[in-house]
Amino acid sequence: MSFMIQETAINEYNKLIVDKLGVLTKKPSKSKRASMRRETIFATFESLLNTFPNENPGQMWRIVEKAHVYSYLQSEGVDMDVFGLKYNIKREILEELFFDDELISSFESAKQSWKRSSGIAWENFFEGTFESEDDEIKVVNPRDLKKLLKGEHINNNEGYPAPLHFFDNEQKKYFESLLKKKDFDLFLLFYSTYHRKWRLFGLIQCKTSIRDRMKINASTSKDAMNKNLWSILLALDPDSYLRGQYYEMAKTDWHGVYFMEKEVSVDDNIVRAPIDELQSKILNHANQVLQIITDKPEVINSSWRPN
Repeated sequence: MSFMIQETAINEYNKLIVDKLGVLTKKPSKSKRASMRRETIFATFESLLNTFPNENPGQMWRIVEKAHVYSYLQSEGVDMDVFGLKYNIKREILEELFFDDELISSFESAKQSWKRSSGIAWENFFEGTFESEDDEIKVVNPRDLKKLLKGEHINNNEGYPAPLHFFDNEQKKYFESLLKKKDFDLFLLFYSTYHRKWRLFGLIQCKTSIRDRMKINASTSKDAMNKNLWSILLALDPDSYLRGQYYEMAKTDWHGVYFMEKEVSVDDNIVRAPIDELQSKILNHANQVLQIITDKPEVINSSWRPN
């Protein structure tokens, strides 16, 4: 089954890239090609979730990574037939192959491309999630938040350039500390029509594997909760990882922990659901936060949980 999923992922990824190239009238720029790959990553992932609904999403995300790297290496002119020899190859040839600077450089470029593109694919997932009718919500990455902290502006939907709002200098320093710790992958802003500024209200951790990161990130999350920020975790791990101490941490150290699963299951703040329903749940919880945070931000603390 794993081989079938991998073949499906590679074929789907390549088909999507070919389709995107087919509608272009000229050779894409480097930035355009990167944008196409970002779109293709999540489209391939969604396709695998629909085609293999009983398989673990985390495993499929790793298979999409392989499809991305495979496609990237092909586009860089690397002969992929070489890798078919790895099960029957002489040692001296294998050593020569993996000490080839040009080949190693291609692998490193492919892995860096995955890191950049997959991160933005998660941004795209959340941007599609937070299409609120009542409030303008924006998902930003650490790079964009850093710009805001330096005094730069981001346009709202009406094209108005708005800065980030701080209650005081202490809050600004705390936001800066979040970037230094690098525990959060994405940040949620909403546009305050009263202040005509963006307000940071949510912090997101996107993890393929929670097993290695939960202990490390739990204290940072709980600290954010106690500073009246909505802290959530999106994970692709199988359910078997959320046991014992991990289960207790999920209950106490995040406002919400969300898993992509075939069936809907809600255990207080732990939500398992297919991707569309998961997005709907997260948006519903975000709206609950926004209904409270404008007038009574102190309510969003480590004890608060969404309904």
